Amino acid sequence: MALILNIETSTEVCSVALAKDGTVQRIYEEDKQNHASGLSVMIERLFHDSGVLLSSLDAVAISAGPGSYTGLRIGTATAKGLCYALEKPLIAINSLHSLAANAIRECPSVSLYCPVIEARKSEIYYGLYNSDGVMIRPPDAIVITDQFLNSYIKNHKVLITGKNVSKYSPMWKHENIIFRKTTLPSASWMCTLTETWYHHKRFSDLLSFEPYYLKPAYIISSLNQ
Repeated sequence: MALILNIETSTEVCSVALAKDGTVQRIYEEDKQNHASGLSVMIERLFHDSGVLLSSLDAVAISAGPGSYTGLRIGTATAKGLCYALEKPLIAINSLHSLAANAIRECPSVSLYCPVIEARKSEIYYGLYNSDGVMIRPPDAIVITDQFLNSYIKNHKVLITGKNVSKYSPMWKHENIIFRKTTLPSASWMCTLTETWYHHKRFSDLLSFEPYYLKPAYIISSLNQ
């Protein structure tokens, strides 16, 4: 039995969920892109309203990317700070794995699952998982083309899941491709995975852990500098 705080900040949605034995006890989410000021307040509110002490946690889990550079930095710093203060282990879950796990639970009759998170410009972050949640292709950042997943869709049904995936349907036309529009990743989707990670002691090193950025930060310099 494990009590785990799950933190998801890889996109514009800031989400925290308290889970016991892999089941969500309470969750708070905001879609305001104010992770820096909002995350700590949401965590405090989560524990206050749940009547649970932070010290009773068994672990802290973070959605480790890929995704927003700033969001991932804020989430990771917060999770590490809690782990250091409480002397609890850190669990890191790939954001795409979390997205795939949710699709597998809701649409279990497909061979392969391709979670997608939009990156900047014409790029996407994606991965490929089988129906058991085993990674078939590691997460990557690619420019969108009509050749996407060609080697897989010849012999397999592939469910592509993400917030705006339906807009790619004119480009990715194939009888073996299924589109599933969903929301952005949620901390609630992490809970089953983090429970499993906890019992297998798949903890991340607090000192060396860094988010899975996949791409460098996008920084615009002032022309007046």
